[in-house]
Amino acid sequence: YPGIFILASVAGLGDIDTSNNEITLHAVPAQGEVGEPGSSVTVTSDIIYLPGDIPVADGTLFTVATTLGEITSADADGATPGIQVASTGGTLSFSLQGNTFAGTAFVSAISLDGLLHGELAYLFTAGTAVGPVEIYLLDPEATAPGPVGFTTTSIMDSWGNPLSEGTHVTLVVTGGVPVTQDASPGEPGHQIPLNTGIATFYVRVDLQKADATATVTVALYAEPEQTTLLGQETVMLDIMAVPLYISLPLLLVLLCIGVGCIRRRHDASGRN
Repeated sequence: YPGIFILASVAGLGDIDTSNNEITLHAVPAQGEVGEPGSSVTVTSDIIYLPGDIPVADGTLFTVATTLGEITSADADGATPGIQVASTGGTLSFSLQGNTFAGTAFVSAISLDGLLHGELAYLFTAGTAVGPVEIYLLDPEATAPGPVGFTTTSIMDSWGNPLSEGTHVTLVVTGGVPVTQDASPGEPGHQIPLNTGIATFYVRVDLQKADATATVTVALYAEPEQTTLLGQETVMLDIMAVPLYISLPLLLVLLCIGVGCIRRRHDASGRN
């Protein structure tokens, strides 16, 4: 028969607008620290909406997971793989705990039908620095007074995690002064920031008691109170000689002054 025919079915996943159905997650505290155990973290969500801006019903199950640490909330459905938590008042709340591995944990929540999902990046920082740490010259041929550069092996916590970016260690110099800027002037001592767990700094060597060589000692501590010594190094440096392009003109000036003095004395004795 002539006419218009419409073939239709129930809405599928590709027919539903899920652009407004992201789950927004929040964590307290804002970042954690490793340990045995590590920090305990509470994760909550904003109100979760179904398509059509309808809040999810109480008791709706979501699978929660983390790539670091472990979820410590009770599993609301042991028959479903993973750990499930149920919504209350249109929101989620669950807990996780860090372990001895530092880094960024990706914490996720997803509805059992896969339509609603969200993820949170959460940082677990390394613990307190421990030694021993090796300190060595950036340039083995460095001379005093410098500035003389030093660097270290990777500074780690007791579980082998390199200290987090921006962590400070305290520098103490004997026989010189730090040249690298103090990263935290409000704290006691001279603070050096770490980059990928490594401290790099410069000092100017004191020449007041030096002869042909000068000695400088650098030490790094884990805290401003200088309680935990991480590493220490003493180096003896040759004193930089006066460059020829400076010493030669100076020698000529002194020679001319000397010749002038001799001539004046000779002229004075001739007149007498």
